[in-house]
Amino acid sequence: VGIGGNDVHLFGTLVGVCSRLRPSDPGGSPCEKHLGSRGSDRLTRALPRIRAHVTAIVEGIRDRAPHARVLVVGYPQILPATGTCPDLMPLATGDFVYARRILEGLDAAVEQGTKAAHGEYVDLFRATAGHDICAKDPWINGQHTDTSRALAFHPFAAEQAKAAELVLATLDRPAPS
Repeated sequence: VGIGGNDVHLFGTLVGVCSRLRPSDPGGSPCEKHLGSRGSDRLTRALPRIRAHVTAIVEGIRDRAPHARVLVVGYPQILPATGTCPDLMPLATGDFVYARRILEGLDAAVEQGTKAAHGEYVDLFRATAGHDICAKDPWINGQHTDTSRALAFHPFAAEQAKAAELVLATLDRPAPS
């Protein structure tokens, strides 16, 4: 199962709202300021809800198929740990740091929600280091759809192959008891 990023409009907000705010302060953090304008950051507040949703989904699967192994695939590294590439991800410079923090939080929420329901978490984040949107060898497409490779902000085949490899490796190990 791969879930979480579209819950509570997390990706839609990062891509839609934040990219529209970039022109107002390209070197700053207009999105982080906008989303936190009421005293707490809207996307950070969404992460516990995502964690709870993942837990509920895994529990629901377990209720319907008690003997199934439930694997939940985490998120890849979409943005670099440092640096920017506004031509591929149209965020203001300071919002790259903010967005990376939110995406790390998303991956942690998926992992925590999975483990809370006794599912098996497949760590894609660590395996995709160096293959973010800004990388020389990206595994995630930037803002422009490439009809022969991937939709905007979606994984390329190399990322999906790595995810499949990790899922199969997990299935090759005995299920946790």
